[in-house]
Formats: sequence, C-alpha cells, structure tokens
Amino acid sequence: MKASKEQLWKLWNQVLDALINYFETTQPSQLKASFVDVARQFLRDNGIRADSMSLMDMKQSAKELKELALPFQALPFTSKPKK
Repeated sequence: MKASKEQLWKLWNQVLDALINYFETTQPSQLKASFVDVARQFLRDNGIRADSMSLMDMKQSAKELKELALPFQALPFTSKPKK
C-alpha cells in the first residue's frame, strides 16, 4: 500500500515539528550529535544548504555562531602535541 500525498505531508510536518521542538527545548550542552545530524540531513533533503544562502545570510549566521558560548571549556590549540 502506497502512502497518499496527504499522509506523506502529515509525516513531513510531524518530523519538522519534532525537530523544532527538540532544538527549542534542549539546552545546547545536551544536544545529541545524532539528532543534529538528522536535522542537517532533513534540511539538505529539502534543498536548504549553505550554498543556497546569500552572502549576507552567511555573514549573519557566522556572527551569531561566534556569539554562542561553548558548552565546555575550550582548550588552546598548540602546534606540537604534548608528550
């Protein structure tokens, strides 16, 4: 039995609602990489990628990313590994 367009549309909306709810209700430090990957793939499957953004959108996104606090203590990068 094939799913109808109405059923597929309903499922698509439920996936979207679940993704939105997860990101709105989960603290950044508690986000799971697997769920972030599902969201990334969902966006990609729907034609939303960085290359579809305007330069101004990318600059604004980069600025917003820089303003986010890391959920862990950042370590300085070194040129030589410690022994």
